[in-house]
Amino acid sequence: IAPTMNLEQEFESLQRLSNEAKRAQAHLDALQEILEYADALGFLLEFGSFYRLVELDMKENQLIIDVMLNLDEVVCSTTYALQKDGLELKEKNMSDSDYHLLQQDYCCSLALRVARELLDFSACLESVAIRCYRMEVDTASGRDRESKIMAVGVERNWLQSVDLDRLDPSDAVCSLEHEMSFTQKHGFASLN
Repeated sequence: IAPTMNLEQEFESLQRLSNEAKRAQAHLDALQEILEYADALGFLLEFGSFYRLVELDMKENQLIIDVMLNLDEVVCSTTYALQKDGLELKEKNMSDSDYHLLQQDYCCSLALRVARELLDFSACLESVAIRCYRMEVDTASGRDRESKIMAVGVERNWLQSVDLDRLDPSDAVCSLEHEMSFTQKHGFASLN
């Protein structure tokens, strides 16, 4: 039978864990301040989105970030076509499947851009986990709630090996470790 820790050893172990957690939180707070000062993720605000840094795993050099998307405001659901006479534009509603595919590409490309910006910005990070959310109505309470629609992990080595100008964002995310429930017919389903 293995000897159990005495009270003093348990206290030291808890104190060490507490100090590690405080250091990680201090690093996370510092990273948040630097990102805000440098406006590294300012493009998110331009798209009606915002972010929050969740966790910094200093042993794995991984950052977890949540991004709140404003899909319905940013992704257009109409198309425009030039009339035969070449003088008028005709507005037409996009098909549901085309609209959902556009939302998926938007969400995936935004996640990849966040990963690129963070990994370019911080040389100590080896990977970034991006969790994307949207607001939806909780039908049981009638209140808005955050609903996770996608999560993807992006490693520095992968990001450096791809041509971001030529890849399809949805295909790229699907080739990575990810979580997403998406169909062309219904779009994103909540992962909560």
